[in-house]
Order: sequence, then structure tokens, then C-alpha cells
Amino acid sequence: MDTQHFIVARAASRWSVSFHGTQEGPFSTKEAALEAAIGAATAASEQGMMVAVLVQDIESNFHTAWTSGGDAPDGPLASSA
Repeated sequence: MDTQHFIVARAASRWSVSFHGTQEGPFSTKEAALEAAIGAATAASEQGMMVAVLVQDIESNFHTAWTSGGDAPDGPLASSA
């Protein structure tokens, strides 16, 4: 089964969450967007999907913040960009 991705990214001064062509937000902070993404990903996981939440950093790289498999994040996510 393929892993589906919830993407937390910044555009201008706002944050958004994207999943399968849909977008939620804007959120004023990365933390608020991340919380919304993890909540939605958790619900999708409970429906049997393999999911991950990826967060874009200031250099446009993506880091894993949460996975349905419980893997640890792969990058610094606590600081705001």
C-alpha cells in the first residue's frame, strides 16, 4: 500500500495543508497547520490508509513530522520558519 502525504507548506506569510488536491487553511502559524494535518492524517490512518505528514522548511525541503507507522520525525520541526 502506498503512503499518502499531507503537506504542510508556507505561502507568503501563511501556512496551509494540502492532501490529494485539496487545501486547508490559511493558518497563521506552522504549529497550527501541523496540528490540523496530524489530526486529519490520524483520521485517515484510522480508516486504514498509510499516511505521513510532511513539513516544508525555509529552503523548500520536506521533513517527515508524523507517520501512521509511528516513525520519528526526520528533521527539526519545532521552530517556525
